[in-house]
Amino acid sequence: MRLHRPSSKLLLIIASLVVIITVWGLLMPLPHHRMRQQRCLVWLQNTYCFAMTADGADTVYFNGLRSDTLLSGVSIRRSEALVTRHGTGFWYSPWLLLHHCGGRIMTTSRLALPDTLLDRVDSLIDTLLVRQTALADRQLADLTKSEDHLDYYVKTHSVTDEGYNQVAQYEQQLRQQLKETKILAQTLKHLSRQDHVKLLYLPRYTYRAADRSDTLSTEARPCHLFKPLRQRGLCILQSDTKLNTLGSVSLARPLFTLMRFASSDDPAGVTLMGFNHPLPHGQVTSAFTAGSYKGQAWKDSDFPQSRRYHTDLPILSSAEGSPIVDRRGVLIGVATKQGLIPMP
Repeated sequence: MRLHRPSSKLLLIIASLVVIITVWGLLMPLPHHRMRQQRCLVWLQNTYCFAMTADGADTVYFNGLRSDTLLSGVSIRRSEALVTRHGTGFWYSPWLLLHHCGGRIMTTSRLALPDTLLDRVDSLIDTLLVRQTALADRQLADLTKSEDHLDYYVKTHSVTDEGYNQVAQYEQQLRQQLKETKILAQTLKHLSRQDHVKLLYLPRYTYRAADRSDTLSTEARPCHLFKPLRQRGLCILQSDTKLNTLGSVSLARPLFTLMRFASSDDPAGVTLMGFNHPLPHGQVTSAFTAGSYKGQAWKDSDFPQSRRYHTDLPILSSAEGSPIVDRRGVLIGVATKQGLIPMP
């Protein structure tokens, strides 16, 4: 039985179609993405603090370094040490040909991973504990002195005196603060005597996706860290679903872009998609909608072998983590306040 061999013409047609489809998939977004790429955007919130503890010791929470010798936001209560960062991310597909994100969100490490601070704290831990303990002791002495003055006032005045109730209420608050400061000072002294102090990063990520009207959904949903890309200044979060959100668009990583040929003399036209708005007090209003901002980007001519890029796009802190695409809609990088991080 003889097998039928396809003709050379048919093989050429098939090969041409494979090449065309492959190039389209590698270099361009899917056809229907072009006009609604803003639906890839995600508004992120990271509420976090740091903690230090040791075996047999209570936990001390903090949220940063005030200097090389003192911590900021120090408390025995986690709720008092929490701080929040906001920024933008986007649905990201790691596959070259498939625009399917699987619930992955790409953003910058500055937004999602401020835990690099722990390396500095760890290197300064002995000095920090000594200085922080001394500060807690001074605060304790001042509070104790204030408590003595208030005790004297309460004993020498009655409820009929003007302002007595306010002073009595303040005294109760002072006593609670004094109690917590004593616990803090004792815990810091205990930690300073330990051979090994554990440092922890305690984040809570939530996201709100852009809907079909390019406005943010009202529901904040949880996500978690999936993969840090520290060397690139990026990271990937995993949402609570591994399916593409209804009505959303994901951006895929291209095999290569024409950005490598851009220079300061011949910059490439680019577009930033994001929530590039001032954000007073971290509050998102009804006018907080996605937008497109056109500009130019170019490779650093002083370091031609590197992957350092510059852009003239005005990038606010709210737009950090936003995708930047070229004129054809190909993902080329991620926006930061310092400029542009090229795709891995």
